[in-house]
Amino acid sequence: MPQRAMKVFVLGLATAVLLLGACQGRRGSFEGGGGGGQVPQRAGGTVTLTDQDLAPVDAYIGVRNGQWILGDDVEVVASREYFGQNLTIARATGLVERRDSSVDGETTVTLTYVGDPGMASVGTNPRVMIGLGLTISARRTLVVRLARTRDANRPLYLRVVARGKASRGRKEKVEQRAPDLQLGGEIRRDTAGRWAWTPFG
Repeated sequence: MPQRAMKVFVLGLATAVLLLGACQGRRGSFEGGGGGGQVPQRAGGTVTLTDQDLAPVDAYIGVRNGQWILGDDVEVVASREYFGQNLTIARATGLVERRDSSVDGETTVTLTYVGDPGMASVGTNPRVMIGLGLTISARRTLVVRLARTRDANRPLYLRVVARGKASRGRKEKVEQRAPDLQLGGEIRRDTAGRWAWTPFG
């Protein structure tokens, strides 16, 4: 099978992220430019991440590592070159308002719950799935920011911050509660010069 390689073009990336709206109801997706994680080349530095480099990230957002995080207000900041192809938005029509914007290489989607607070539930809260294993939900506002890579030393980054009666867990089990919680990780070079995924939170 051909080796998958994700090429990240630092600083010079000009390809816009396409926002596919929920044409038939509840779901929409981000799609990155170019198939298979590759982006059309522009001026600027280049970082290539192989299957082996990306395997820990694939596992982190995979179904076997299934996890969730919930807060009153949640912000997601992620590298669009990788996570733009692995992110799906779910919203209940008429209960969640969506606003999109794109400025200087960063695409932002803001989901705001506008229904009756007493009707809020797992099915009505603004929600984002990353891969098949990470579910992110908010009772009030969920902001997703997909930014192009600007730091060649950190070509892949994910940070999720949940505030206000935040909790996180796996399946039906709550593992942590706090006013502020976060999860995510980043790819950087280790002491041996290899790319390494370091989760945090």
